[in-house]
Amino acid sequence: MKIHWLIALIVLALCLFLAFVACGDDDDDDDDDDDNDDNDSAGDDDDDDSEGDDDTGDDDTADDDTGDDDNGDDDNDDNDDDSADDDTTAEDYIYDDNDMNGSWNRESGDIMAITMQPSGYPSHLTEVSAYFFQPGSFRFIIFADENGDGPQDSELVYFSAPIDTVTTPDWYTHDLTTKGLEWRIWAGAWIVGVKWVDDWAPYLAVDTDTESPDCYFYSESEGWQQWPANIEGIFMIRGKGYYGN
Repeated sequence: MKIHWLIALIVLALCLFLAFVACGDDDDDDDDDDDNDDNDSAGDDDDDDSEGDDDTGDDDTADDDTGDDDNGDDDNDDNDDDSADDDTTAEDYIYDDNDMNGSWNRESGDIMAITMQPSGYPSHLTEVSAYFFQPGSFRFIIFADENGDGPQDSELVYFSAPIDTVTTPDWYTHDLTTKGLEWRIWAGAWIVGVKWVDDWAPYLAVDTDTESPDCYFYSESEGWQQWPANIEGIFMIRGKGYYGN
């Protein structure tokens, strides 16, 4: 009888042990399933991040295209400006043959001037020069003769500070672009002269082999007069400029 009870207790203990082992296997399977679910979630998150990176790259590409468009606009603007600058024609006002055959001097305040006829309009004057062969002091003086009536009916647009002719004979050149001369004419001609500061010096060179264009002289006692036809030659006064917008 005791043996039977002992056997029954052993069998019961074995059943309980087997039941316990079975429960432990189920818990391990549940943990594995949870781990797999977590890994799947992490993988989904990585996919989301990858998609976000692709979107950012697309945005950067769009920015690069915009930059190219801006550069193209700048180039076009520069080309337009260059075209506007090319819409002018330079010209020299040189009427003498560079050979001095004579000279004249005047009293202080007297003027000798020559006509400079543009080839087109509006005309701008950028430089004037005159040839002297004796030391002295003078001023450049410029008139706008848009009516073609000579300096007596012209507008005075510029006169320089006194200039000393230290080295002679030589050309004395005056750059008008640095003097703020913004004047331009739409018709007629420029009349460019030299005005004596000192009495009877310097001597202005004359080219007696050339008869045109018109020359003028001014004195306080007689006013403006055209250079007499019976006196040969023109004054050796030159200019540079351009016409067009």
